[in-house]
Amino acid sequence: MRGPLIISGQDGSLMQRFEISFEGQAQRFRAAADRTLLASLVADGVTVLSIGCRSGGCGVCRIKVVEGAYRSMAMNRARISREDEDEGIVLACRIIPASDLHVRPLPLDPSGLLN
Repeated sequence: MRGPLIISGQDGSLMQRFEISFEGQAQRFRAAADRTLLASLVADGVTVLSIGCRSGGCGVCRIKVVEGAYRSMAMNRARISREDEDEGIVLACRIIPASDLHVRPLPLDPSGLLN
């Protein structure tokens, strides 16, 4: 991983962006340090994750953060247990990157239940 990229916004403000890599994907992406991982991916048109409710209720954007740091908002315990969260299993719509991240998508099984 290369580290954060600082870019100038249209209003002249500086925005920090982190490199995001997904297991099984050669391409790397950039995510803003001021929005959720999922919001950054959607804004850039990245389609490596499925998108559902965008607010933590459905669990469709479930991932495991293999490497890197992030800030976490409250997780829906029906989708992410406390033990899962302790192991880095989170919802992309509920984390904000604080460094470069390497993640593994963990889609729900067809019944919508956790594996």
